Amino acid sequence: MTRTLSTNNQTHTIKPITDFAWLLKVDFSVLLLLSSREQIVYESNTYFAANLEVEIQPPNATVRIYNSGLGFSDRMISEGTGKAATLTLVYGPGPFSSGDGDVFFDGVSGPIEISEKFIEMQFLPTEPFISPLHRATNQIFSHLPPDGMQIQTRSGLYIIRRNN
Repeated sequence: MTRTLSTNNQTHTIKPITDFAWLLKVDFSVLLLLSSREQIVYESNTYFAANLEVEIQPPNATVRIYNSGLGFSDRMISEGTGKAATLTLVYGPGPFSSGDGDVFFDGVSGPIEISEKFIEMQFLPTEPFISPLHRATNQIFSHLPPDGMQIQTRSGLYIIRRNN
């Protein structure tokens, strides 16, 4: 599968030194927004600086976060897994406009390992959902989406199927 970069990222990746940042977003009750560099504002969210290490081995991703003050581990334990998560890559010094980042991973948070100094979070792809599974009555609207239509959302891929 070929991947195209945003115009901003294409401009900055051809430079002799690339200055990039990973942006991690996890949909906890209060969004977890972390940047591998300084504080970055992107798409109206403020990502806070954190010591992040990112490893992507398709279809999964792993992020190591330095557990400063044990604040992150408390959040991981209380919130749990299965939360929507994205890893976005931006290049250059900023400021960044909407669409300047390239999403490298979009899935859910998985198993978490917590040590005294680091948290290692696994991120897993989401399986497509098939909907509707049940129907209360016969089809009465002519404007329903066609059978097989795919709708991509933050929480996964929905595939519309006719229930015969």
